Amino acid sequence: MGKKENLRFALDSTRSAVGRLIDDITDEESLFRGKDNLQHIRWQTGHIVYGAYLMLRTLGQAAPLPDGWYDLFHRGCTFTEDTSVYPAMAELRGKLSWYNEQITRRLETLADAELDTTLDPEPIFETSAFNTVSFLNAHAFYHAGQIAVIRRLLGRERSFG
Repeated sequence: MGKKENLRFALDSTRSAVGRLIDDITDEESLFRGKDNLQHIRWQTGHIVYGAYLMLRTLGQAAPLPDGWYDLFHRGCTFTEDTSVYPAMAELRGKLSWYNEQITRRLETLADAELDTTLDPEPIFETSAFNTVSFLNAHAFYHAGQIAVIRRLLGRERSFG
């Protein structure tokens, strides 16, 4: 199995897990923070969307990020208590689906050798496209775990496992 196939398998696995975790979450549930003031599911989902945006950019394809989303969801951003600034779950799910579709299409156009290079002129990390996308995918799975914890605090059944 080549790099492209390995990457596609890893991306599909994470997408499936994230989908099962967020597809049935309501807007009200998505803002629950629990007694420990966790970052809510809506922020977690937006951060995963931001990661998908970075993956697509890493693969050498420019794509727009909705206005204001960088400030809400980038690494190290200040978490805001004003929940009205966060997009609704339907919008986040839709944007995540769109980015995932674009990533899949872009990946199909690349050869394994291209994944060994930096495809974006302004790389996110000083490493290959394969390594960067692999890291961002693992990072999305980390946030999926946080969403799974919040789901349990909401009294939801496990989504998988």
